[in-house]
Amino acid sequence: MGLAELISVARELKGWTLRDLDKASGVSHAMISQIETGKVRNPSFTTVVRLVDALGISLDRAATAEREKLKILRKSGVWEPEEPSRAPEDGGSLP
Repeated sequence: MGLAELISVARELKGWTLRDLDKASGVSHAMISQIETGKVRNPSFTTVVRLVDALGISLDRAATAEREKLKILRKSGVWEPEEPSRAPEDGGSLP
């Protein structure tokens, strides 16, 4: 279960509409809908914190949900993490 599904399920379990979560979190119902449907795949950290706080979900649980999704994507070959670029060993700047 990824973050979007976690938010959607938690909201529904509380019996909340998108507008209820909007009022509780300060995140617009339009943005919440876009997150839940996958139109927004990488919401800002502030947005995630507002949503999980309003829903009573820990940040650790939200991170675990994303890790589970990434593990599935990696196994299916859909996503591979990029290697971080290295700084030049001579201390110079990167291009």
